[in-house]
Amino acid sequence: MELSNKRTQYTVINSNDKMKLVGELMINSDNLISSFNGQLYDVNDNYVGEFYFNEPRLDVVNKNVSNVKASILSDSEDFITETIDTIKENI
Repeated sequence: MELSNKRTQYTVINSNDKMKLVGELMINSDNLISSFNGQLYDVNDNYVGEFYFNEPRLDVVNKNVSNVKASILSDSEDFITETIDTIKENI
């Protein structure tokens, strides 16, 4: 038997004073984020958008935020980046 493509999967829930993030995270054997996607909510748990992030290799990232109002796009991107930075500190 052969096992390959080992990954670790987590459910991520994070919030700040402006929004909440709920997503699924997969870390590969190189400790890179192979997939991180989920939904964004305001502080009242109203859906405000979704996101996707991955690292196909070291120093290369793909990031997408969709269905987010332009007025909160910057806050959403900053919050996702902060969440990813915290994840990276803990893996």
